[in-house]
Amino acid sequence: MARYHLEPQTGTAFTVQQDQRIRIIDSEGEQVADLVCFAHSDPDEYLSSGRTIDYTEISANGAITVKTPLSRTGDFIELQARMDLIIGVTACSAGKCNNFRCTAMDVEVYASGERC
Repeated sequence: MARYHLEPQTGTAFTVQQDQRIRIIDSEGEQVADLVCFAHSDPDEYLSSGRTIDYTEISANGAITVKTPLSRTGDFIELQARMDLIIGVTACSAGKCNNFRCTAMDVEVYASGERC
């Protein structure tokens, strides 16, 4: 397992192989992560999910409201690579979506078949 610690308002990039798992951990609670993934074989193919652990509400009339994140210390999202990827993750620096308190994040990368 590889582990990356992201101080507040920083980020990192790394590569993963198909079938590896990526766990993005909210180390202190209420911290949003930004995530972007590029196909290793064709960087023009990408996914940008920005604000990965964000809490945004859309009302019936279409109004968008950024709410205080629901994540607590230790909450995580886990993803599995379906192809070889180049990945970038940041501890988002936008104030409102982090309850105006930017904190650290951790990222763990597990080999295919490795237990979490």
